[in-house]
Amino acid sequence: MKLDTVGGRRWVAFLLLIALGTSGLWAGKLTGAQWLEVVVWLYGIFVTGNVTQRGVEAAKEVKAGQQGQS
Repeated sequence: MKLDTVGGRRWVAFLLLIALGTSGLWAGKLTGAQWLEVVVWLYGIFVTGNVTQRGVEAAKEVKAGQQGQS
């Protein structure tokens, strides 16, 4: 199975970590506030990774376009 069909490896890892945190909440290992903090941190890491990756891809496209004009 290609991970791109379900959103990519970062998305799958994000969902697995959220499921792990949710199971900790359900099992009583985390409080509601701790679970919320975990979710916010994970979402922040996910968004940062995506924005960084998009920036790298855009920089590569710009560089490739400039080299093609020379």
